[in-house]
Amino acid sequence: MARGPKRKPTVSARTAGDPSWGVRLFGLATVLAGVAWLPLQRAVLQHISTDVESSLALLGQGKAEAVIAQLTSARTLSNWVLGAKHASNHVDLDYALGRAFMETNRTQDAAREFERVVAAEPRHWAAQANLGSALFLLKNYSGALAAFQESITAVEYMGSAVRPPLESAEESPQAVLAELYLQKGVVLLELHPNRCAGATCAEFAAQALRQAQILSPDLQLATQLLVRATTDLQSNAASSKEYIKALFDE
Repeated sequence: MARGPKRKPTVSARTAGDPSWGVRLFGLATVLAGVAWLPLQRAVLQHISTDVESSLALLGQGKAEAVIAQLTSARTLSNWVLGAKHASNHVDLDYALGRAFMETNRTQDAAREFERVVAAEPRHWAAQANLGSALFLLKNYSGALAAFQESITAVEYMGSAVRPPLESAEESPQAVLAELYLQKGVVLLELHPNRCAGATCAEFAAQALRQAQILSPDLQLATQLLVRATTDLQSNAASSKEYIKALFDE
C-alpha cells in the first residue's frame, strides 16, 4: 500500500524566533541532572564512611596494605563524584590513610595525608599528633614541635568538642596530654639549644617532660628523659640550677 509523505514537525514562529527557548531547555536539563546526581553523592559519602570504618578494623589486624588500596580507590571515586570542593568529606579517609602509611613506613606519604586533615580541620588533635610523629621521623623538628603544640592546644581547650572524641579510659584527656607533652619534650631535646626563644630548648624540654610526669606519674620514659634533661642543664650552666629547683617546686 502506498504511503504518503511523512509530515515534518512544525515549529511555531514564536518558538523558532525565541532565542531563550534553548536556554530554558538547557536549564531544565541541568536541574534534572542535579536532582539525579544528589542520590549518587549521598551513596558515595556512605561508601566512604563504610570504607573508613572497615579500614580501622583492618589496621587492627595488621593489614595496612589492604587499607591503602581500599581507601585510595574510595578517594578516586569521591574526587570524581564530589570534586575537590568537598575535601572536608575526606577528613576521616585521609586520617585513616595516613595511619596506614605510617604502619608501612611510608612516612612522607603519611605526613602528606595528615597535612590534608589539619588543613581542613586544624583542631583534629590525633592528626596533629600523628603529623608531629611523622615530621619527627623526617627530622623536621620545628614542624613536629608545632604539630604537637597544636595537638596539645586542641585537647586542653576543646574539652568535649575535641576531634576525634576521647571516649575510653585509655584516651582520657589527661592520659593523652601526658603522652603529647612527652613527645613535645622529645622533640625539644633534638632541637639545637639556641633554636628556642626566651630560654634554651633543654629548659623547655624539661618543662614539657615535667608536665608529662605530673599528668601521668607512671610514664617512665618521661621520668627518664627528665633526668637526662636536668642533668644536662646542671652541667651546662650554674644558673640553670635555680630553673630546675623552680621546675620541681609545686
